[in-house]
Formats: sequence, structure tokens, C-alpha cells
Amino acid sequence: RGSQIKVNYTARSSHIAQILASTPSHGYLGFDYGKSDSLANTDFECMVQQGFTFFLQRGYVTWETDHQGIVHMVDPNMCAHLRRADMAGLELKGVYVQPEPRHDAEFGTVVTSLKRELVNHCGAYADVPSFLSIFDADDTDSGWKDHHTLNRIWLEGFLKVCRKYFRTCGVLSSRSMWLKVFNEVSFSKASPFKDVPLWYSNDGSK
Repeated sequence: RGSQIKVNYTARSSHIAQILASTPSHGYLGFDYGKSDSLANTDFECMVQQGFTFFLQRGYVTWETDHQGIVHMVDPNMCAHLRRADMAGLELKGVYVQPEPRHDAEFGTVVTSLKRELVNHCGAYADVPSFLSIFDADDTDSGWKDHHTLNRIWLEGFLKVCRKYFRTCGVLSSRSMWLKVFNEVSFSKASPFKDVPLWYSNDGSK
């Protein structure tokens, strides 16, 4: 497990290299990407040159648009970024989804829409691991319901459906976000989480 580096913008390779100039030489480094701008082949190649070894791409997201309001959709960059990262030599850790249950995102639709896109347009990457992100852009719980029990039911439902379509279904979260959304640590020891991999966010650690 290594440091998590968030790349939240599109930039020329030289720009990224300057940003990462202080990246430590030790550890197992990777990064995730979840913005609407597209990264080029040279961006991924630059990350490899800087010592990064793995990549995780956002696969599904809830947007708030000016014209359509709340929209739930597959990330349009998903397939292209998986291909470019693979071509650059990065290990593909999978895709993560950022749906917002508060805005009526349905776990069944999230999973089936993601899998359909992967199968129909991502070719060799159709069976990458899928992670549910218990985060949103501002590191708050605004995308989740106000009722902790309803949030637990949603997550359990997601994992149940996800296992039907993906060989690996995981969770991305931190202790603080987990407590905000689900209210208790003991929930993580419940039966739905048997053999569920955790991508644990602890920014600043190795």
C-alpha cells in the first residue's frame, strides 16, 4: 500500500513533473483520477517516469449540471484512461464509483451501467476490480443520505449486486468518512464485508 496522490487536473507532462519533484523515492506509489478533463498518453508516461506504478480510474459519478440538474453517469474518460495507463506500463488497480445515494442513485443501476460500459467499450479491461468510494469531491458526506441505516442498506445492496458482475468488489474510504456516513466502526465487521478489499485513505502516510 502506498501514498495516494490525487491528480485533479489536466496538465502538460512537464507541469506534472514539476508538481511531483518532491515525491519520495521509497514506497509503492500510485494515483487515481476523477475529473472531467482527459489525460493524454504523455501524462501517464510522465507518471511512470516519476516512479508511479499503479493507477485507479473513476468509473461512475453523480454530476450536478446547469441544464439537466442531477445526472448519474459512467465516466466518459474511463476506457481511454485505462488503455493509456496500461500502455504506459501502470498496473491497473481497477475503477471506483462515486454515486450519490442522497440524489437517488440506485446501486443496481450503478453496477449494471458500469459493467455494460466496460464490456461494450473497454475490451480487455472489462473485468477490472470495482471500488465504491465513500467520499465526494469536498471530503464531506453530502452525497449520502442523512439516515445511517439507509446508508448501510445501500452499501450492502451495492456489494451484493457488484459480486454478481465483478470478480472483485471493494470499498474506498477513511475512518472519519466511514463514521460520518455509517455512524459506527462495528458495521465494518458485519458479514457483507467478508473478503471485501479496502482501499484505506490515510493521507500523508506511506
